Amino acid sequence: MIRWLKDLSVAQTLLGLFLVVALLCALTGAVGIGGMMRISEHAERLHAQLVELQVESANADAEAAHAALDEARRTMWGIVLLATAIALGLGYVVSRAITNALGQMREAADRLASGNLDIEVTFESKGDVGRLAESFRRMAAAQKEIADAAVEIAAGNLDVTIEPRSESDVLTRSFITLRDSVRSVTAEARSLADAAVAGDLAKRGDVERFDGAYRDVVAGINGIIDGMTAPLNEAVQVLERLAAKDLTVRMSGTYQGDHARIKAALNAAMDHMEEALAQIAASADQVASAATQVGAGSQVLAHGTSEQASSLEEISASLQEMTSMTRQSAAHAQECDRLSESARGMAHEGVQSMERLAEAMERIRASSDQTAKIVKTIDEIAFQTNLLALNAAVEAA
Repeated sequence: MIRWLKDLSVAQTLLGLFLVVALLCALTGAVGIGGMMRISEHAERLHAQLVELQVESANADAEAAHAALDEARRTMWGIVLLATAIALGLGYVVSRAITNALGQMREAADRLASGNLDIEVTFESKGDVGRLAESFRRMAAAQKEIADAAVEIAAGNLDVTIEPRSESDVLTRSFITLRDSVRSVTAEARSLADAAVAGDLAKRGDVERFDGAYRDVVAGINGIIDGMTAPLNEAVQVLERLAAKDLTVRMSGTYQGDHARIKAALNAAMDHMEEALAQIAASADQVASAATQVGAGSQVLAHGTSEQASSLEEISASLQEMTSMTRQSAAHAQECDRLSESARGMAHEGVQSMERLAEAMERIRASSDQTAKIVKTIDEIAFQTNLLALNAAVEAA
């Protein structure tokens, strides 16, 4: 019975209560009419008996009429009380069912308004309240689906899918637009990152594709790339001019943080390189001058030993050996001069010839060592020659 009442709509329930009350009223009226008819019959009989002066019979009929009237009154009051009790019972049952359903939905609505989507409405019926409860359950399920999708997107899952329930589902359609916008911004950022890894620092994001904060994000990424490429481009220009043997170029842009460190390090490297090459050029000039002096001294010594060879036959073999060594010394001096010229040319070739310059300097160092040995040998030969000349002079005397 209660299940059947819950399945009725509110209008059907009220109409049923009205029909029950009307039926009870009709029943009460019928009983009252029947009692009145009985009273009327007794009254007619009483009137006839009075006419016939049948006083005793009239008194008996009057008492019977009063008794029938009392019985009719009691019956009418009983029916009225019964109808009232039935109407109140039905009203209580229906109102209790509606109140329970509305209480569940009110509690669920409060939890939904506070952000708690784990709600449950268990009331079910085929009536208006049941359909209202079902609509509320669908609304809560839709809100929970959107919330779950938002959690997935917040976790980085942009492949989550959600379908609008109708053409007028503004909330779901707005959420889909949000997801697509985040997808587009993420794809644009990934494209710029891939291009930067591949060395394409000229690529920029298309800010015209986005609006509002998304446009600001893409523009900010473009600004980051611009800030990174500016010092790199200037550093490349400095190195290109260095490769062209220009040691005076320096980075002059205004940078901050790590970019300022790059600028300071590159400029310091250029300063040290210019200073080192200047020192190498000066050393090469000194080596060339020393080699020239050694060559001149060797020629003078060779001339002197040639004049003494005619009068000192005893030391002719030694003089021949000295001449040979002198020629070797001259050859080494020429080699030193050539290497000095080569070193001077290499000093101007910059970064591209640093390795070759190092090798040449090693050769110069080796030749210098040989030259020192030759000069020492020449000094020893000259000393021996002087001794021989002194001995010859003593013997001649």
